[in-house]
Amino acid sequence: MDKNNITYGAIFTKEDDGYSISVPDIDGAFTCADSIQEGIEMVQEVIGAMLYGSKPEKYPKMSIIDKEKLEENEELIYINVFLPYQFSKVKEVYKNKMLTVPVWLEMLAKEKNINFSRVLQEGLKKELNIK
Repeated sequence: MDKNNITYGAIFTKEDDGYSISVPDIDGAFTCADSIQEGIEMVQEVIGAMLYGSKPEKYPKMSIIDKEKLEENEELIYINVFLPYQFSKVKEVYKNKMLTVPVWLEMLAKEKNINFSRVLQEGLKKELNIK
């Protein structure tokens, strides 16, 4: 079993104002969204929040959902979740990294009270297209 990646089936039910989404394998895993893409992201967060703090051997097993039993307005989408990323959204854990910059740049930054960690985090998020 891969402790970092997990997949569950999610049922997207088309409503008048978007989608309601449930994950049958996880009790209480339910959300809603305006679009399929937003729904996938929301379900990943819900799964991460529901499994946070559990031991991998306690994760619910993924079942095979029979598409034939779905209603006309329902769609089955299998959602893969990278758990370390989702867990970090529940509790942010920081890692100390060594940074090397020219002395003149450090002096200018300190003079302007620039927080190196904040600037580096913002730069990495921008580079990785993370909001």
